[in-house]
Amino acid sequence: MRLRTIRKANKALDDETRELISYKLSLVMRTLKGCLIKQGNKRLASKIFDDTMFIIRNKVDGHPLEALEFVLSKLAPKMALLRKRRGGTMVLIPRLLPYERGISIAVHSLLKEANKRVERSVAERIGAAIYDILTDKPTPAIREIASLHKSIISNRFNIL
Repeated sequence: MRLRTIRKANKALDDETRELISYKLSLVMRTLKGCLIKQGNKRLASKIFDDTMFIIRNKVDGHPLEALEFVLSKLAPKMALLRKRRGGTMVLIPRLLPYERGISIAVHSLLKEANKRVERSVAERIGAAIYDILTDKPTPAIREIASLHKSIISNRFNIL
């Protein structure tokens, strides 16, 4: 019974609202909310996420979840270094990362950068960190990803 009423309500929604509901199921949103949960407090994590989206909506034209996905795709590493033992020495071998793992690393680096900021609330810190990355300000998270890609390039000859 409940499923039918939800489906009827979804048919009555306009396109923008339906798009927002589809975004709620996205990997980016689940990953960010999962990283915000402290001691099982999902309600607080959802409130922080919603406040962050409201802050981004006020600062950026367009949909805030699209801006968040763009920032995380910018921060997500495409490759990682894997340590292998060859002939008694440790060798770093570049490997491709799955998309989900790259997004997870990006969320963690975004939250680590946001925690270093001086804004009053957590939502304001995350929103400011996202806005800085959107406006191409040099941030520690971008420098960290750049140094990782530089070390991957220097170890590219270890691929077999």
